[in-house]
Amino acid sequence: MTKRTKFRMIFVSTVYILLRPASTWPHQGHHHDKDLKPGATTPQIQKKDPTGMISVREDYRQRVEPIFKKNCMDCHSAQTHYPWYYKIPGIKQMIDSDISEARGHLDFSEGYPFKSHATPLEDLDAIAESVQKGTMPPFSYRLMHTSLALTDGEKKTILDWAEKSKLLIK
Repeated sequence: MTKRTKFRMIFVSTVYILLRPASTWPHQGHHHDKDLKPGATTPQIQKKDPTGMISVREDYRQRVEPIFKKNCMDCHSAQTHYPWYYKIPGIKQMIDSDISEARGHLDFSEGYPFKSHATPLEDLDAIAESVQKGTMPPFSYRLMHTSLALTDGEKKTILDWAEKSKLLIK
């Protein structure tokens, strides 16, 4: 390993450690159900007309899921692609911790409604809030993945879907 490579690994590790956000997850400040087991799903939505949910799922699958696959699923699904620096001692544990926490809040692995500690409506609110405030992906993640910041068009697509979906499933 060259001196340059070692320096880069140390630099990336230091930057990641120093800039790792304390808490930038979408449900910050929301009630957390301490008794929810890992991997548990949210309660089924009770609706007289299930076509609203079908529409929400299809719209998610077509318009929003591709954005989430590109920008969110490394942490919020079982489809994680680990970065080259993942094997660095200390960094691995922090990334694993971040991913575990992210999936505990929202897991996009199985589509909408997401696995979560909140209701589907609360998830939509949290996603919209996170997109509006720019808290996802977290700064430390964007620092190492500069091409993954949401574009204005992607933000609009997600926000439009969230608002439309809230009206359909209420």
